[in-house]
Amino acid sequence: MRSLLVTLLISSTWAQSAPRLLVDVNTEPVAPASSNPDDFARFGAWVFFSADDGVHGRELFRSNGMPATTGLFADLRTGPEGSDPRDLVQVGLRLFFTADDGVHGRELWISDGTPAGTRMLAEIVAGANGIRVEYPVVVGARLVFVVQNELWSVDALNPVPVRLAGSTPQHPWLRGLSSGLLNGVGGDFALFLMQSQFDGELWRTDGSSAGTSLVVARPEWRYAIAWPTLASAGPFALINENPTQSPNTVWITDGTAQGTVPSAIATTGRLRLTTAQVIAFDGRTWFVNLGSDFAWVSDGTVQGTRSVTSPWPGQVGFANAVVGVVAGSLWLIGWDGSAEHLLRVDVGSIAVIDVGPLPAPADQGIANLRAIGSRFVGVAGRDDLIALDPTINSVQLLGQVGTITRSTAPFVAFGRGYFRATGSALGDEPGLTDGTAANTAMLADLNNRAPLTRSVQFCAYARFRGLAIFGALYWMSGNAMRFDATYVSDGTPGGTHCIADGMYWGVGAEAGGRFVFTNSDGTGLWSTDGTVAGSRRQPQPPGLVRSLTTVGERIFAVTEYQGLHELFLTDGMTWRLVAPLPAANRISVAVRVGARVCIRVREAGTTALWVSDGTPAGTGRVSLGTVGFDDVMQVFADRAWFGSTVSGVGTHLWSSDGTLAGTRSEFPVAQGRVNGMRATASKLFILASGTALATDGTASGTVVLANWASFVSNGNMQPFAVVGQRVLFDASWGGADRVMVSDGTIAGTRPLNSTIDRSQLADEFVEAGDGRVWFDAFGPWPLGFGTFVTDGTPAGTRRVSNEPLDVVTRRLSILQPEYSSAGGRIFFTKADPRAGREPHVIDAGAAVHRLSEGCGIGARRAELWASLGGSPGGGLAIEGRSSAGSVAQLVLSAPPMRPLAFPQNGPCTLDVDPNAWVLLASMPIANDRFAQSWPLPDDPALYGLQAVVQGFVGPTNAPLGADFTNGLLLTIGR
Repeated sequence: MRSLLVTLLISSTWAQSAPRLLVDVNTEPVAPASSNPDDFARFGAWVFFSADDGVHGRELFRSNGMPATTGLFADLRTGPEGSDPRDLVQVGLRLFFTADDGVHGRELWISDGTPAGTRMLAEIVAGANGIRVEYPVVVGARLVFVVQNELWSVDALNPVPVRLAGSTPQHPWLRGLSSGLLNGVGGDFALFLMQSQFDGELWRTDGSSAGTSLVVARPEWRYAIAWPTLASAGPFALINENPTQSPNTVWITDGTAQGTVPSAIATTGRLRLTTAQVIAFDGRTWFVNLGSDFAWVSDGTVQGTRSVTSPWPGQVGFANAVVGVVAGSLWLIGWDGSAEHLLRVDVGSIAVIDVGPLPAPADQGIANLRAIGSRFVGVAGRDDLIALDPTINSVQLLGQVGTITRSTAPFVAFGRGYFRATGSALGDEPGLTDGTAANTAMLADLNNRAPLTRSVQFCAYARFRGLAIFGALYWMSGNAMRFDATYVSDGTPGGTHCIADGMYWGVGAEAGGRFVFTNSDGTGLWSTDGTVAGSRRQPQPPGLVRSLTTVGERIFAVTEYQGLHELFLTDGMTWRLVAPLPAANRISVAVRVGARVCIRVREAGTTALWVSDGTPAGTGRVSLGTVGFDDVMQVFADRAWFGSTVSGVGTHLWSSDGTLAGTRSEFPVAQGRVNGMRATASKLFILASGTALATDGTASGTVVLANWASFVSNGNMQPFAVVGQRVLFDASWGGADRVMVSDGTIAGTRPLNSTIDRSQLADEFVEAGDGRVWFDAFGPWPLGFGTFVTDGTPAGTRRVSNEPLDVVTRRLSILQPEYSSAGGRIFFTKADPRAGREPHVIDAGAAVHRLSEGCGIGARRAELWASLGGSPGGGLAIEGRSSAGSVAQLVLSAPPMRPLAFPQNGPCTLDVDPNAWVLLASMPIANDRFAQSWPLPDDPALYGLQAVVQGFVGPTNAPLGADFTNGLLLTIGR
């Protein structure tokens, strides 16, 4: 196998693993400036924040931890002033914040995670002054907050702001809401204190007017404040009855009148409870900064609420900071009268252990520590960003990123800390750290006046065999002129060329060895063979091109002109009308089935399927008689599968072989809609209305795998990921949201790892092309959020620190992904300190990419899959499926210059080089399957080299006596 690969694969100098600049598209010089990022908050798999890019004013930005996907999310106030977003908080599947659009003043806004779904909710206070939101807290699916001393609520599912009952003018001071620790553990409610004329009143609310009520009133609570806590006995709060007096009793409450009782301890001095820090650990709640006591601990009962003994008996000392939980222990910082010490509390004990004095520069003052991995990151000395490793009591300065604002702690999300880095040559910009100096750096230069040249504002990527196609849009001369262009790249600067100046691609498809694509609005058509000389503009299409689908060298195009849709067939030079389509409000050419295409059409009040073989006689409409419209279609077992919904009846699974007679309803699957489908060689996996199913294509062969309980993603995200003959998906298991793996049977459906929790993330699975899947999740405790990689087995699942592949998980739209994986490389957009935000490339390692579609008679097609593990211990495994023939011949070659239609102008694609191929294997077909694997040596000479493999199965009744499988491009990796 080694000699065969070395002989056939293309030798080249392999790229470095670090991202490198491909081309500086926008070279206009600009002056330095700062974006001053602030108000970080997590929403789904993103971190949102406000920043000023020097063009739009202070607006809403977002990042997933990589420069390529850090940028402006929405311009809510046109012009340089900006809307100044603040108070960002996630509630369910919505992001709430306040902003000023320049007309209504500061008001409450909502976002579903898309710019189009971001809007102002209501004008709570009329006039240009707007509102000031105080004490925001999440209660179930509601956001509860205070405006002008009145209690308000908004439901994420029905986002209409409502003033809650009980919040009336006779209560001149609303003393504050409890935090979200109280909801989700023991009930969805929040506690707050209001001051009436004579008493302090404890109230509770579930976010509705009916669920807002007085718990108890007491005169000694005239100036009381409530502090939320969490312990093994359930949620409770402490009430400091009068922090202006000394001493005063601290009360315990569980949110009921009978459960509100005085504790056995009291604060001394005039220290307010609001200066305390609180953390839940080992079934108890710990408090510091509470007066003369060293610290407090509570299990939620009067008997279990008591003082903690100082580690320095007989000395003056107190705990002045709760640091957090790392390595299974609770860490505090205490003062022994002369120096600050690092303190530890172990599980099963409340004894405080003195680890030792803090080392420099933490001994000069340390603040705002946050746990990131096995370290704490915060500020010490003169606003230096540091990492504290508590297990060895050592401090490390983090990177050359300037300083961090001392009053602001790093915002931690997904195992990384975001912060505002100040004092760098590029101004005040967002920084990112994983707690190590090597991985602490500026995240992105958002204000693109800071680089020596301006940046591109948008890049869209596509894969064309071993090449990447990407379009760039940018502005010059103070945004007075827009430029755009489309490039083709082999991953090297010398192999990156502009092929279409003045446009960037919108929709595209490969046909006959050429990539055919439109511009962004569908008004122009181009094609390329991957070279500058072979790139040209094609004749103007009749109308706007909305979608392209190819069958061999034929291109099916749906166009729109004056609201009318038509199906055309084109070879890129001439256009032939196949059939007019209805004036639908949504059309998509979804999939190719054999030599035909299936077109989903949503008409007024109904859904239909159109099928076409490219002739008027072979084009027709199948009435489904339904009102639902499921966007998901999947080819499995030579048929296109999709769901259609009838009101009051539910969703039925349909399939089609691309003909009118061969389109039928298979069986019911749910009462709602189909949200996702993926196929392996033997199973079709379906996500339908909260239920994951697997089927072999028959009703009797359909099983329910699990009930869906995680965040259901939108159309830009994958609910399933294929790993060989298994899939990954999210579902509820044992009361928690887990990553599940399934082989399509109930017995073979189980949690991938019981310590990995997906409950607070809405990230998609990322198929890396090498038989592995990447995903973000929480766990194992106490490491927090991170990125994981899996081969679909528990043993092959591991946590990865700061894995850069999450750069390429987001898509700006379904048609225009912001990354491409081609030729063993990943193409994406990244900020460069000199060139600005420009296209970059990185070595992706081993990869398998599909080049074509299988070809047989009618809808029948043979299919080929492969997994390519890295060395050592990896290898090439190939598996195929064919419903015809008895023998499969696998052919291997170096990647040819272009594929060939076979026979000439036929529907089959020959991906291997017909003049330089070898027979890799001849395998018998049993039960419609064939498979074989080969080891790969750990030879650096193979890294980055490529080959194409394709299968031919026979004998069949195809014109050549054999069916073609799809071709696969293999890239050998480490």
